[in-house]
Amino acid sequence: MLSITNQKGFSLIESLVALLLVSVALLSMAKLINFSALHEQESLLHTTATILAYDMVERIKLNSNQDYTGVVSSMNNDILNRECELKICSPRKLKQYDMDQWLHLLKASLPNGSGEIYIEENNLIVLVTWYSMVEFESEQLNSIKVNVTI
Repeated sequence: MLSITNQKGFSLIESLVALLLVSVALLSMAKLINFSALHEQESLLHTTATILAYDMVERIKLNSNQDYTGVVSSMNNDILNRECELKICSPRKLKQYDMDQWLHLLKASLPNGSGEIYIEENNLIVLVTWYSMVEFESEQLNSIKVNVTI
């Protein structure tokens, strides 16, 4: 009869415990990678919204004699686009062109992206909103609010 002290290698129980530990570690890493990818996408959308909000602030500063609050986009006005791209449009047309371009960028860059511009107590406020997917695949409304003193 062989004694236990002469055996070499791993027992079945040791192997199963090691397999359990490795599988738990791998599942945890997979969940961490998924969590990281989700938040990376959220960060990208947040950064894009911030850039687009400040883009509109700069457009307003460059055409400061126009009131951008309450402007409705005409969207896809080809004649207006060609005139302003050739830099031969009036400040009023430039305002409309800026809004068309900005709203197009919001819709193209952000899920259900939209924007508002208003003035509150000598402050220009540009609000960008969008929906994004969060954990458990439910939609969440996000927004960026840029407040600039005028």
